[in-house]
Amino acid sequence: MSNNPYQAPRATVDDQTPLPDNFIHGKLTWKKLNAAAWIAIFYLVFSIPLLGISYYAEIEQDKTLHTIENIASLVSLALYIYLILIFRSFLETRFANVNFATITYLSIAATSITVLIPILFTEPATDDVVQYLLYLVALLVPTGIVTLIYGIKLIRINHVYPYLKPLGWLNIITGVLMITIILFLLVIPLGFASEILMILIFFSASRELRSSTV
Repeated sequence: MSNNPYQAPRATVDDQTPLPDNFIHGKLTWKKLNAAAWIAIFYLVFSIPLLGISYYAEIEQDKTLHTIENIASLVSLALYIYLILIFRSFLETRFANVNFATITYLSIAATSITVLIPILFTEPATDDVVQYLLYLVALLVPTGIVTLIYGIKLIRINHVYPYLKPLGWLNIITGVLMITIILFLLVIPLGFASEILMILIFFSASRELRSSTV
C-alpha cells in the first residue's frame, strides 16, 4: 500500500468518511468477504431443496428422507454459523462502537436449538394441542426474540451503509412473526430476502475493502 502523502483519502462506499484502520488492516480481507458472499449464495440455494426434502419427508414419513433432511440441516447450520461469525467480524471492524459478540452467540445458540430439537426429539402429534404448542414455543420463541434483538441492533448502527437497515428491519419482522408462532410460515420468504441482503452487503464490503488497499 502506498505511503504517498498526496494520495486521496480512502472513503466508504457511500460517503467521504475514511475507513477504520482495524477494517483496512484487520484479519478480514476483501477475499474473505467475497468468499463469504459466495458461500451465502450457496447457503441460499441449498436452503431451497432442503425445504422440499423436509416437506416430502413429513408427508411420506420416510426414514431415509428424514436422515437426508437431518444431515442437510446440520450442513445448513454449519454454513449459517460461519456466515454470522464473518458478519459479526465485518460489523465490529467496519463501524465504530459496535459490539455484536453477545447477540451473535445467542443467535448461534438459538438457531442450533431450532435445528437440533427436531433431530433429537420426536415431534408431538398435532392432535395433542398442548404438547404441540409447547413444542412450537420451545422451537420458535427463543429464536424469534434473539432475531428481533439482532434486527434492533442493526438498525441502531449510526451509519448509512447499503442494505444494512433493510436487513435490520427484516430481522425485526421475522422475529415478531416467529414469536407469534401462528405466522411462522411467513418467516421462510423473509429469510430468503434477508439472505439476499446479506450477500449484497458482503459484496459491497469486499469491493470497499479491496479499493482501499490498492
